[in-house]
Amino acid sequence: MDRNKDIKKWDPFINTQSSYDFLLQDIEKWLHPQFWESFFQQFNQQLQVHDAQDAVYITVQLHGIQNPEDIQTQLRGNVLYVKRIVEQGVKKHFDSGAVWKTSYQHFERTVPLPEAVDWENRNIFVQNGIWVMQLPKRNSSQ
Repeated sequence: MDRNKDIKKWDPFINTQSSYDFLLQDIEKWLHPQFWESFFQQFNQQLQVHDAQDAVYITVQLHGIQNPEDIQTQLRGNVLYVKRIVEQGVKKHFDSGAVWKTSYQHFERTVPLPEAVDWENRNIFVQNGIWVMQLPKRNSSQ
C-alpha cells in the first residue's frame, strides 16, 4: 500500500496573490473614513447631552445600570467626568476542575458643560438601563 500517493507537495507561493488581495481590501476598508465614523458612532450613542432652558441633561445608556450609584460622576469647573467600571467573576466547579471567567467593563467620558450648573441640586434617575442626570443651570446672579 502506497501511503504517499495522496500527499501533495506544498508550495507557499501558490495563491498568495489572492491572499494579499483580501488583506488589501481589509486595509482599504479600515482606511475609509466612513468605516471609522460608524465605528465611533456607537460610543457617541452611549452618552448624550441635552441643553435645555433651565437644566443640562446627561443621559447614559449602558447594559446593567440599575441604581444611580452605578455611575460615578465628578464636576471640575464646567467639565463633568462620568465613569463606570464593572468587574464580574464567576467560578464554576466541575468534576475535573474549575473554570474562572472574568469580565471587565470600563466606560469613561469627559463632558464639557455649556454653562455653569448647580451641582448640589442635581437629580439622577434610572429606568430600564438608562441613567439620566439633571443639572440645573445656575442663575446669572449666582
